Amino acid sequence: MKEIRKDPFTGHWVVFNSALRDKIFEFWKDRHYETPKIEKCSFCEGNESETPSETMAYRHSGTQSNKPGWWIRIFENKGAVLQPDEDLDRHPIGMYDVTTGFGIHEIIVETPKHLTQLEELPFGQVRDVLWAFKERISALKKDPRLKYVTIFKNFGLGTFGSMEHSHSQLLATPIIPRKIKDELMQSKDYYQDKERCLFCDVIKQESRMKERVIFETDNMIVISPFAALSPYEMFILPKKHNHLFEEINPPEANDLTDTVIIALKKLAKLLSVPPYTLTVHTAPNLINRPGYWSTIMFDFHWHIEISPRLYRMSGLEWGTGFFFNPILPEIAAEELKNTVI
Repeated sequence: MKEIRKDPFTGHWVVFNSALRDKIFEFWKDRHYETPKIEKCSFCEGNESETPSETMAYRHSGTQSNKPGWWIRIFENKGAVLQPDEDLDRHPIGMYDVTTGFGIHEIIVETPKHLTQLEELPFGQVRDVLWAFKERISALKKDPRLKYVTIFKNFGLGTFGSMEHSHSQLLATPIIPRKIKDELMQSKDYYQDKERCLFCDVIKQESRMKERVIFETDNMIVISPFAALSPYEMFILPKKHNHLFEEINPPEANDLTDTVIIALKKLAKLLSVPPYTLTVHTAPNLINRPGYWSTIMFDFHWHIEISPRLYRMSGLEWGTGFFFNPILPEIAAEELKNTVI
Protein backbone atom coordinates (compact mmCIF):
# COMPACT_ATOMS: atom_id res chain seq x y z
CA MET A 1 0.00 0.00 0.00
CA LYS A 2 1.19 3.50 -0.84
CA GLU A 3 -0.24 6.70 0.60
CA ILE A 4 0.86 10.29 1.18
CA ARG A 5 -0.37 11.99 4.35
CA LYS A 6 0.04 15.52 5.65
CA ASP A 7 1.14 15.90 9.26
CA PRO A 8 -1.41 18.30 10.81
CA PHE A 9 1.05 19.35 13.52
CA THR A 10 3.94 20.48 11.30
CA GLY A 11 2.61 20.59 7.75
CA HIS A 12 5.23 18.05 6.62
CA TRP A 13 4.29 15.37 4.10
CA VAL A 14 4.89 11.67 4.84
CA VAL A 15 5.02 8.93 2.20
CA PHE A 16 3.79 5.56 3.50
CA ASN A 17 4.95 2.54 1.52
CA SER A 18 4.39 -0.84 3.14
CA ALA A 19 6.60 -2.50 0.52
CA LEU A 20 9.61 -1.01 2.33
CA ARG A 21 8.73 -2.71 5.63
CA ASP A 22 10.81 -5.83 5.04
CA LYS A 23 13.82 -3.80 3.96
CA ILE A 24 13.63 -1.64 7.07
CA PHE A 25 13.37 -4.62 9.40
CA GLU A 26 16.06 -6.54 7.53
CA PHE A 27 18.33 -3.56 8.17
CA TRP A 28 17.26 -3.30 11.81
CA LYS A 29 17.61 -6.98 12.72
CA ASP A 30 21.23 -6.95 11.51
CA ARG A 31 22.04 -4.29 14.10
CA HIS A 32 22.65 -5.57 17.61
CA TYR A 33 22.63 -3.46 20.72
CA GLU A 34 25.77 -4.37 22.61
CA THR A 35 26.72 -3.19 26.07
CA PRO A 36 29.91 -1.17 25.60
CA LYS A 37 32.95 -1.92 27.70
CA ILE A 38 33.68 1.26 29.63
CA GLU A 39 36.43 1.29 32.23
CA LYS A 40 35.24 4.51 33.85
CA CYS A 41 31.97 6.36 33.24
CA SER A 42 32.02 10.04 34.19
CA PHE A 43 28.24 9.97 34.72
CA CYS A 44 28.41 7.31 37.47
CA GLU A 45 28.22 8.21 41.15
CA GLY A 46 31.70 8.73 42.56
CA ASN A 47 33.05 10.25 39.35
CA GLU A 48 31.65 13.74 39.84
CA SER A 49 35.09 15.31 39.37
CA GLU A 50 35.06 14.05 35.76
CA THR A 51 32.22 16.43 34.81
CA PRO A 52 31.63 20.18 35.02
CA SER A 53 30.18 21.45 38.29
CA GLU A 54 26.55 20.58 38.75
CA THR A 55 23.85 23.12 37.93
CA MET A 56 21.23 21.28 39.95
CA ALA A 57 20.92 17.92 41.68
CA TYR A 58 18.45 15.90 43.70
CA ARG A 59 20.54 14.83 46.67
CA HIS A 60 20.22 12.96 49.91
CA SER A 61 20.23 15.20 52.99
CA GLY A 62 23.70 16.09 54.24
CA THR A 63 25.56 15.37 50.99
CA GLN A 64 27.75 17.96 49.31
CA SER A 65 27.53 19.47 45.85
CA ASN A 66 29.65 17.65 43.25
CA LYS A 67 30.07 14.66 45.58
CA PRO A 68 28.29 11.29 45.82
CA GLY A 69 24.82 11.14 47.35
CA TRP A 70 22.66 12.26 44.41
CA TRP A 71 19.98 10.44 42.46
CA ILE A 72 19.60 12.98 39.60
CA ARG A 73 22.41 15.30 38.56
CA ILE A 74 22.52 18.14 36.00
CA PHE A 75 25.62 19.87 34.65
CA GLU A 76 26.89 21.66 31.53
CA ASN A 77 27.65 19.40 28.59
CA LYS A 78 31.43 19.17 28.06
CA GLY A 79 30.79 19.15 24.32
CA ALA A 80 28.22 21.93 24.46
CA VAL A 81 27.07 23.16 21.05
CA LEU A 82 26.25 26.58 22.58
CA GLN A 83 27.91 28.47 25.44
CA PRO A 84 26.35 30.56 28.25
CA ASP A 85 29.36 32.89 28.42
CA GLU A 86 28.93 34.05 24.82
CA ASP A 87 27.38 37.49 24.41
CA LEU A 88 24.07 37.39 22.59
CA ASP A 89 24.41 39.46 19.46
CA ARG A 90 22.13 39.33 16.43
CA HIS A 91 23.49 41.01 13.35
CA PRO A 92 23.31 40.81 9.56
CA ILE A 93 26.04 39.86 7.16
CA GLY A 94 24.65 41.44 4.04
CA MET A 95 21.31 39.69 3.44
CA TYR A 96 22.12 36.89 5.92
CA ASP A 97 21.09 36.73 9.60
CA VAL A 98 23.62 35.67 12.22
CA THR A 99 23.35 35.12 15.97
CA THR A 100 26.33 34.45 18.22
CA GLY A 101 26.62 31.02 19.83
CA PHE A 102 24.91 31.92 23.10
CA GLY A 103 22.83 29.26 24.80
CA ILE A 104 22.67 26.56 27.47
CA HIS A 105 23.50 22.90 26.82
CA GLU A 106 23.17 20.59 29.82
CA ILE A 107 23.27 16.89 30.66
CA ILE A 108 20.57 15.44 32.91
CA VAL A 109 21.89 12.19 34.41
CA GLU A 110 18.80 10.17 35.27
CA THR A 111 20.31 7.67 37.71
CA PRO A 112 23.61 7.05 39.54
CA LYS A 113 23.53 3.45 38.26
CA HIS A 114 25.26 2.56 35.02
CA LEU A 115 23.30 0.89 32.20
CA THR A 116 19.91 1.03 33.92
CA GLN A 117 17.57 2.52 31.33
CA LEU A 118 14.82 5.03 32.05
CA GLU A 119 11.88 2.60 31.84
CA GLU A 120 13.73 0.14 34.14
CA LEU A 121 14.05 2.68 36.96
CA PRO A 122 11.66 2.73 39.93
CA PHE A 123 8.51 4.80 39.51
CA GLY A 124 9.71 7.53 41.91
CA GLN A 125 13.01 7.92 40.05
CA VAL A 126 11.31 8.36 36.68
CA ARG A 127 8.90 10.84 38.24
CA ASP A 128 11.82 12.85 39.61
CA VAL A 129 13.44 12.89 36.15
CA LEU A 130 10.27 14.42 34.69
CA TRP A 131 10.05 16.86 37.60
CA ALA A 132 13.67 17.89 36.97
CA PHE A 133 12.70 18.62 33.35
CA LYS A 134 9.93 20.89 34.65
CA GLU A 135 12.24 22.68 37.09
CA ARG A 136 14.97 23.38 34.56
CA ILE A 137 12.54 24.65 31.92
CA SER A 138 10.94 26.97 34.48
CA ALA A 139 14.31 28.27 35.68
CA LEU A 140 15.74 28.95 32.23
CA LYS A 141 12.61 30.70 30.99
CA LYS A 142 13.38 33.44 33.51
CA ASP A 143 16.16 34.53 31.16
CA PRO A 144 14.51 36.70 28.45
CA ARG A 145 17.44 36.04 26.09
CA LEU A 146 16.40 32.40 25.77
CA LYS A 147 13.44 31.86 23.45
CA TYR A 148 13.12 28.10 23.71
CA VAL A 149 14.13 25.21 25.99
CA THR A 150 14.36 21.79 24.33
CA ILE A 151 14.66 18.63 26.40
CA PHE A 152 15.46 15.45 24.52
CA LYS A 153 16.72 11.94 25.20
CA ASN A 154 18.70 9.89 22.69
CA PHE A 155 18.94 6.18 23.38
CA GLY A 156 20.83 3.47 21.54
CA LEU A 157 22.85 3.17 18.38
CA GLY A 158 22.42 5.63 15.56
CA THR A 159 21.33 8.56 17.73
CA PHE A 160 24.78 10.16 18.00
CA GLY A 161 24.89 9.67 21.77
CA SER A 162 28.39 8.98 23.10
CA MET A 163 27.42 7.92 26.64
CA GLU A 164 25.39 4.79 27.35
CA HIS A 165 24.63 5.86 30.93
CA SER A 166 20.95 6.82 31.02
CA HIS A 167 20.66 10.55 30.51
CA SER A 168 18.78 13.31 28.71
CA GLN A 169 19.96 16.64 27.36
CA LEU A 170 18.70 20.20 27.57
CA LEU A 171 19.34 22.85 24.94
CA ALA A 172 18.15 26.41 25.58
CA THR A 173 18.47 28.69 22.56
CA PRO A 174 17.94 32.35 21.58
CA ILE A 175 15.90 31.14 18.60
CA ILE A 176 12.93 28.79 18.25
CA PRO A 177 13.81 25.47 16.55
CA ARG A 178 12.33 25.00 13.07
CA LYS A 179 10.16 22.00 13.95
CA ILE A 180 8.69 23.77 16.98
CA LYS A 181 8.01 26.86 14.91
CA ASP A 182 6.23 24.71 12.33
CA GLU A 183 4.04 23.28 15.10
CA LEU A 184 3.35 26.75 16.49
CA MET A 185 2.36 28.10 13.08
CA GLN A 186 0.12 25.13 12.26
CA SER A 187 -1.55 25.42 15.66
CA LYS A 188 -2.03 29.16 15.31
CA ASP A 189 -3.49 28.87 11.81
CA TYR A 190 -5.87 26.13 12.93
CA TYR A 191 -7.05 28.21 15.89
CA GLN A 192 -7.57 31.32 13.77
CA ASP A 193 -9.66 29.27 11.35
CA LYS A 194 -11.72 27.22 13.84
CA GLU A 195 -11.20 28.86 17.25
CA ARG A 196 -10.26 25.46 18.68
CA CYS A 197 -6.99 23.81 19.69
CA LEU A 198 -5.63 21.50 16.98
CA PHE A 199 -4.27 19.06 19.55
CA CYS A 200 -7.52 18.95 21.51
CA ASP A 201 -9.41 18.20 18.31
CA VAL A 202 -6.96 15.41 17.46
CA ILE A 203 -7.44 13.92 20.93
CA LYS A 204 -11.24 14.01 20.54
CA GLN A 205 -11.15 12.43 17.09
CA GLU A 206 -8.61 9.75 17.98
CA SER A 207 -10.53 8.89 21.16
CA ARG A 208 -13.68 8.48 19.10
CA MET A 209 -12.11 6.48 16.26
CA LYS A 210 -9.78 4.36 18.49
CA GLU A 211 -7.73 3.00 15.55
CA ARG A 212 -4.58 4.97 16.41
CA VAL A 213 -4.92 5.00 20.21
CA ILE A 214 -2.24 2.81 21.81
CA PHE A 215 -3.42 3.26 25.41
CA GLU A 216 -4.69 5.96 27.73
CA THR A 217 -4.76 6.82 31.43
CA ASP A 218 -6.89 9.23 33.46
CA ASN A 219 -4.85 12.25 32.34
CA MET A 220 -2.85 11.11 29.28
CA ILE A 221 -3.49 9.55 25.89
CA VAL A 222 -0.85 7.84 23.73
CA ILE A 223 -1.43 7.77 19.99
CA SER A 224 0.32 6.75 16.81
CA PRO A 225 0.02 10.06 14.94
CA PHE A 226 -1.94 10.09 11.67
CA ALA A 227 1.15 11.05 9.66
CA ALA A 228 3.89 9.56 11.85
CA LEU A 229 7.31 10.73 10.69
CA SER A 230 9.02 7.50 11.80
CA PRO A 231 7.90 3.86 12.21
CA TYR A 232 6.12 3.26 15.55
CA GLU A 233 6.29 6.92 16.56
CA MET A 234 4.23 7.73 19.66
CA PHE A 235 2.77 11.00 20.93
CA ILE A 236 1.95 11.37 24.62
CA LEU A 237 -0.70 14.08 25.00
CA PRO A 238 -2.32 15.43 28.16
CA LYS A 239 -6.11 15.27 27.94
CA LYS A 240 -6.42 18.59 29.76
CA HIS A 241 -5.40 21.52 27.59
CA ASN A 242 -2.24 23.35 28.63
CA HIS A 243 0.46 24.94 26.49
CA LEU A 244 3.17 24.63 29.16
CA PHE A 245 4.77 21.34 30.20
CA GLU A 246 6.32 23.17 33.14
CA GLU A 247 2.85 23.77 34.63
CA ILE A 248 2.27 20.05 35.16
CA ASN A 249 0.97 19.35 38.67
CA PRO A 250 1.87 16.41 40.96
CA PRO A 251 -1.10 14.16 40.05
CA GLU A 252 -0.46 14.77 36.34
CA ALA A 253 3.25 14.06 36.87
CA ASN A 254 2.39 10.74 38.52
CA ASP A 255 0.15 9.81 35.59
CA LEU A 256 2.73 10.93 33.04
CA THR A 257 5.36 8.80 34.79
CA ASP A 258 3.25 5.67 34.39
CA THR A 259 2.57 6.62 30.77
CA VAL A 260 6.24 7.11 29.85
CA ILE A 261 7.28 3.84 31.52
CA ILE A 262 4.54 1.85 29.76
CA ALA A 263 5.23 3.46 26.36
CA LEU A 264 8.99 2.79 26.51
CA LYS A 265 8.49 -0.77 27.76
CA LYS A 266 6.07 -1.52 24.92
CA LEU A 267 8.55 -0.14 22.41
CA ALA A 268 11.42 -2.16 23.89
CA LYS A 269 9.36 -5.37 23.92
CA LEU A 270 7.95 -5.02 20.41
CA LEU A 271 11.12 -3.86 18.67
CA SER A 272 13.82 -5.53 20.80
CA VAL A 273 15.13 -2.35 22.48
CA PRO A 274 15.37 0.00 19.49
CA PRO A 275 17.20 3.33 19.38
CA TYR A 276 14.82 6.23 19.92
CA THR A 277 14.60 9.94 20.53
CA LEU A 278 12.23 11.30 23.17
CA THR A 279 11.47 15.03 23.03
CA VAL A 280 9.40 17.32 25.26
CA HIS A 281 7.48 19.94 23.25
CA THR A 282 6.36 22.95 25.27
CA ALA A 283 5.54 26.57 24.44
CA PRO A 284 8.39 29.08 23.92
CA ASN A 285 9.49 31.72 26.38
CA LEU A 286 7.08 34.67 26.30
CA ILE A 287 8.72 36.83 28.99
CA ASN A 288 8.98 40.48 27.90
CA ARG A 289 7.40 39.65 24.54
CA PRO A 290 3.97 41.34 24.57
CA GLY A 291 1.78 40.24 21.69
CA TYR A 292 4.19 37.47 20.65
CA TRP A 293 2.24 34.26 19.81
CA SER A 294 -0.75 36.07 21.30
CA THR A 295 -3.14 33.07 21.21
CA ILE A 296 -0.62 30.42 22.21
CA MET A 297 -2.28 29.66 25.55
CA PHE A 298 -5.36 28.59 23.58
CA ASP A 299 -3.89 27.04 20.43
CA PHE A 300 -0.79 25.10 21.56
CA HIS A 301 -0.75 21.90 23.62
CA TRP A 302 2.39 20.50 25.25
CA HIS A 303 3.24 16.89 24.43
CA ILE A 304 6.02 14.32 24.34
CA GLU A 305 7.15 12.64 21.12
CA ILE A 306 8.91 9.25 21.12
CA SER A 307 10.46 8.47 17.74
CA PRO A 308 12.21 5.13 17.10
CA ARG A 309 15.32 5.45 14.94
CA LEU A 310 15.17 2.28 12.87
CA TYR A 311 16.93 3.59 9.77
CA ARG A 312 18.90 6.54 8.49
CA MET A 313 17.33 9.22 6.35
CA SER A 314 17.93 8.61 2.65
CA GLY A 315 19.09 11.04 0.00
CA LEU A 316 15.51 11.21 -1.24
CA GLU A 317 14.35 12.45 2.16
CA TRP A 318 17.16 15.00 2.43
CA GLY A 319 16.55 16.13 -1.15
CA THR A 320 12.75 16.44 -1.04
CA GLY A 321 11.91 17.17 2.60
CA PHE A 322 9.40 14.30 2.50
CA PHE A 323 9.49 11.69 5.25
CA PHE A 324 9.19 8.00 4.37
CA ASN A 325 7.50 5.51 6.69
CA PRO A 326 6.89 1.83 5.87
CA ILE A 327 4.47 1.29 8.76
CA LEU A 328 0.98 2.76 8.67
CA PRO A 329 0.12 4.36 12.04
CA GLU A 330 -2.99 2.19 12.39
CA ILE A 331 -0.86 -0.95 12.14
CA ALA A 332 1.78 0.45 14.49
CA ALA A 333 -0.89 1.39 17.04
CA GLU A 334 -2.43 -2.09 16.92
CA GLU A 335 0.92 -3.81 17.38
CA LEU A 336 1.96 -1.53 20.25
CA LYS A 337 -1.48 -1.81 21.87
CA ASN A 338 -1.26 -5.61 21.82
CA THR A 339 2.29 -5.73 23.17
CA VAL A 340 2.08 -7.14 26.69
CA ILE A 341 4.77 -5.89 29.10
